[in-house]
Amino acid sequence: MMKCKTLLLLCCSLLCCQVIWAVTLKGKITDPKGEAIPFATLQVSGTSNGTAANEDGYYVLRLPEGKATLVVRMIGYKPTYKTLMVSNSTETLDIVLEEESKELTEVTVKANAEDPAYAIMRQVIAQKSKHSKAIKTLEADVYLKGKLLMRDIPKSFFGVKIEEKDAADMQKDLMLDSNNRGILYLLEQMTHYTYKAPKSTYNEVKAIKTSGDPKGLGFAQMPAIVNIYENNVSLLSGIGSRGFISPAHNNAFFYYRFRLLQSYMDNGLMIHKIAVIPKREFEPLFRGTVYVVEGDWVFQQVQLSLDKRAQMEMLDTLVFEQQYRKTEDSKLWVIQQQIMYPYMSILGFKFSGDFVTNYGNMVINKPVNEKLFSSKIISTYDPESLSRDSSYWEQQRPISLSTEEQTNYHKKDSAAQIIQKMRDSLGPPSSRRLDLVSFLTMGAYIRKGHHEFGLSGLLNQVGYNTVEGLYTGLEPYWQYNPHKGDMVKLIANNRYGWANQQYQYMYTAQYAHEDTTRTDKGWKVQLSGGRYVFQINPDNPISAPWNTSVSLFYGANYMKLYQASIGRLNFENRWGNGLSLSADLRYEDRSPMENHTDYTFYQKRRGEFTPNNPPELPAFEAHKAAIATISLNYQPGWKYIQYPHQKAAVKGNAPLFGLSYSKGIAGIMGSRSDFDRWTVSIKDEFSMKLLGNIRYNVLAGGFLNKRYVGNPDMYHIMGNQTILSGQYLNSFQLAPYYRFSSIPSLYTEMHAEWHFNGWLTNKVPLFKRLNWHLVAAGNLMYINQNQYYGEYSVGLENIGFKFMKVLRVDLVAGYEQGKARPNYGLRLGLSGIFSTLK
Repeated sequence: MMKCKTLLLLCCSLLCCQVIWAVTLKGKITDPKGEAIPFATLQVSGTSNGTAANEDGYYVLRLPEGKATLVVRMIGYKPTYKTLMVSNSTETLDIVLEEESKELTEVTVKANAEDPAYAIMRQVIAQKSKHSKAIKTLEADVYLKGKLLMRDIPKSFFGVKIEEKDAADMQKDLMLDSNNRGILYLLEQMTHYTYKAPKSTYNEVKAIKTSGDPKGLGFAQMPAIVNIYENNVSLLSGIGSRGFISPAHNNAFFYYRFRLLQSYMDNGLMIHKIAVIPKREFEPLFRGTVYVVEGDWVFQQVQLSLDKRAQMEMLDTLVFEQQYRKTEDSKLWVIQQQIMYPYMSILGFKFSGDFVTNYGNMVINKPVNEKLFSSKIISTYDPESLSRDSSYWEQQRPISLSTEEQTNYHKKDSAAQIIQKMRDSLGPPSSRRLDLVSFLTMGAYIRKGHHEFGLSGLLNQVGYNTVEGLYTGLEPYWQYNPHKGDMVKLIANNRYGWANQQYQYMYTAQYAHEDTTRTDKGWKVQLSGGRYVFQINPDNPISAPWNTSVSLFYGANYMKLYQASIGRLNFENRWGNGLSLSADLRYEDRSPMENHTDYTFYQKRRGEFTPNNPPELPAFEAHKAAIATISLNYQPGWKYIQYPHQKAAVKGNAPLFGLSYSKGIAGIMGSRSDFDRWTVSIKDEFSMKLLGNIRYNVLAGGFLNKRYVGNPDMYHIMGNQTILSGQYLNSFQLAPYYRFSSIPSLYTEMHAEWHFNGWLTNKVPLFKRLNWHLVAAGNLMYINQNQYYGEYSVGLENIGFKFMKVLRVDLVAGYEQGKARPNYGLRLGLSGIFSTLK
């Protein structure tokens, strides 16, 4: 009897579903000339049910039987209302939208009178705070369709003509048509989005489909609902570090001119179409059109664009559109659709894209699941998100696929299946890299199953210094990955100095374990031993390749070395949640080294090399040292994304705190080292919006006990005496390498940079067109009133082309105790992610 009831209930449920969504409405949205209108929105009046047309203008909308009123909108066209009775399972309704200019009357403003747009925008600005606070909670089903297209390929590349055969091969590999056009990337994603004021969000990814990539993870956090009412608007990462100034900024009239273009009635509402015009070029400003609802004083539609005149990076142009709708109770305006159209050209390759985000099934200001915000997880993936079949997508996607998108899915998914079958038939992968270039630079290897045998790049093992002269080395290794997450590695570093005729060697064994369920957890233990050469400053203020160049071409030997027979045990552990620990135990038998050659290509400087023992330091004494060090780092505020098979960490915005303690242990195997040293540090970066961003690194430390401190264990600053900049926020750009080395009871270092990110330089004619940015920095070391050093610098960064705007030039002034005049110097460096390469 119970089984019969269950079956009856199931049948009733299925019947109800068919009744509720009994009709499928299809059609095409065009202009009067029959041209398709892409991404026009359709909304069933009085409900949250809606959809949008695809790029070909076609739409599909599921409706209940009965009477329905459709509201069809697209920016630049007059809104259209269609009331119809639906009864058949499938009906067709084509819709024609009239252009605004044909139906609306332009506004005429008398001479010397203020344009009415200013009074309207004053109301928008005055009311925006009330509107932003009106939404306390929000839930929505969010659909994203993102697409990146190739629009054309160059006829030549770096001045070399691309032959027809090469162009044809490129077309085939990228699946382009005869016009060099095609889809490079296609993604669909369904996410349930939950928001709680003021800033809590949670994403549950329901489904993902990536063309040609069955494992593609899409966007763990859906493209944010861009709040165009905020003073400072952020659209996409990397295109504008200062953000962009909203037309609804509190001081919008300082940045923009507004012009009322048209006013018209839309379903009983007066809509004002207003042109947004920047007052100045090369400011982070939008240009375009906004539609304002009189009385509510909100945006109904927004169509804005950014280009190089707005100091936008990476992209050439970005068009941004939003459409809003009034909720069923007619109290609030909420987002309905958001579209971004990026355009860019790189070395003759032309790209474009469209990223459409559609918001449906909204629930506003109703209780939400508070547990979603109590954990550190901000996004999760449904276990079946990567395996949804075509029937799921046919039912769920609110925007149907275009013909081109369907073809792209078919071709790339088929190719991916063929490749996967080939991989499965071949068994475990094996590969090798044994070409000459690899041997010399990146390194050569043979990989078979879980084993890898390799040799580090030979050029990386060749160099020159005044102690060893020319040195050459060989670094073979063996790596074994028994299973996912574990790695065993043996490294044999061999090196011979031809001037001092000494062989150095260092053998290392590593075992590393990575937590396969979390990206921020893992540990590594390393045991090494041998006899090798080390810089007296263990922080290595000058790299070996750069020292080679400076010694040979400039005749300066800044690298100072000592030799040690060493045994070392090191342990590193990443506990997760922003917490990490490292412990190091080492024993060294240290010996001084001397120069054995004065060879340099710069003959005028020959014989001017300085002794290997820096004159600022005591004479290097041969001694044994046993030293233990423990370090702890912590950054609060880490969050997590729960992918189908792994939890990925998202770093917090809080400062990074560091603590380190070193102990020189006397008496162990003849160790003379006897000291206690501590260090604390704090690093952070924060945005000042239009004024750029600030980065700083502050540290303090000292010696609690200094009975015996060898030269390598002293306090050394990261000096720099070469034209290339030292590591920013960690070094002093003009300070001699060892002049301030000492054993203080207390010392302090402060490093800070202010990256203007285009502010001020956008007022200088040449710089604003090149989009070079001003940067100011300061570095200070203080021990006492008789021992301190400080420097400040002013420079330009963001120098370069397109994605390679990485050059930086600084003019530095250094102030040293006891000197009446500062030292000046010019430093060249790399900014951004390349700033630590030297």
